[in-house]
Amino acid sequence: MNTLIYHLEADKIDHKLIESIKAFFGNRKIEISVKEEMSVDDLIKKNHDSKTYYEFSSEEFDDFANKILNEEKVDYEKYMKTKS
Repeated sequence: MNTLIYHLEADKIDHKLIESIKAFFGNRKIEISVKEEMSVDDLIKKNHDSKTYYEFSSEEFDDFANKILNEEKVDYEKYMKTKS
């Protein structure tokens, strides 16, 4: 599955965006979803307030990242911890 992600201000959208989407996907059926982008501060606060987190050794993280990059299935659950 191909994905395009654009990070831009809404008032900067013009016909070039639509043309680039059409050029990339051709005549394939697509789904368009638009959402407000979270700021870095919002993401940090959301992660800080979360009851769960993920913990990896450096070797586990390398393996995890390689699986994601190779589009292999990853077992997230075994790395998940809960804050007490």
